[in-house]
Amino acid sequence: MWNRIKHWWAWHGFIIMRRKTLFSKMTCCQAAISRIDAEFNWAAIRPVISSLNELEKNTWDVVRVRNIKKWLIDNFEFTN
Repeated sequence: MWNRIKHWWAWHGFIIMRRKTLFSKMTCCQAAISRIDAEFNWAAIRPVISSLNELEKNTWDVVRVRNIKKWLIDNFEFTN
């Protein structure tokens, strides 16, 4: 019984912390969310870049395709 109360309190009890600690935790969460968002964006853009590579081989306007591809990579590339 005591273990169940301790478990419940760990999930539903009060948490007392300083503003500095709260701000630190919120900043870490926001950084993690931004990283995950960048990963999803890069995952969505990668197939487009692959298609542009194929299009670059089959078109006469190679410069325009390269510029589009460069812009996508510069704006959406995900680096660890």
